[in-house]
Amino acid sequence: MAIDKTKIFAKACHVYVAGRTDASTPVAHTAGTDWSDVGTLKADSIKLSTDKHEIALHDGEMQLLGVTLKFEAEGLETDSAKLTILEGMLNKKCDIILRPIIASDTACIKLLGMNVSVGLSGAFSAKDAIITAISGQAMGKKPSDVYTEATVSWSK
Repeated sequence: MAIDKTKIFAKACHVYVAGRTDASTPVAHTAGTDWSDVGTLKADSIKLSTDKHEIALHDGEMQLLGVTLKFEAEGLETDSAKLTILEGMLNKKCDIILRPIIASDTACIKLLGMNVSVGLSGAFSAKDAIITAISGQAMGKKPSDVYTEATVSWSK
């Protein structure tokens, strides 16, 4: 049975990241040992979009060369320690898991091979959580190279 992505995007989510040791091999999601919790996203703040890269063949048919998956979300609630972990992923390929905060909800979205960036915005104080924007993009030959659905039974 397919996961209803609209329900995941409509819920507040934990954001877990894991850096890849081999750029072409996704990080396993069956155990949480390689994954770091970098904060939570507000409900309805997640946006995914895909760009197709195609060429026209001599017979007029379009051939898919690849896809780019873009991920962005305003309102990642984090702290300085988690922000340091996330900044450590800059300029590296990493995988991202978006998991609804409700513990019994194990249906997740896994973004594969993302190049992540963060941008701080808003006012900051020591007693308030840091709110930041997070984005990333990944390229692959087909959509399954950059996006998958997963069931994750662990949480951090």
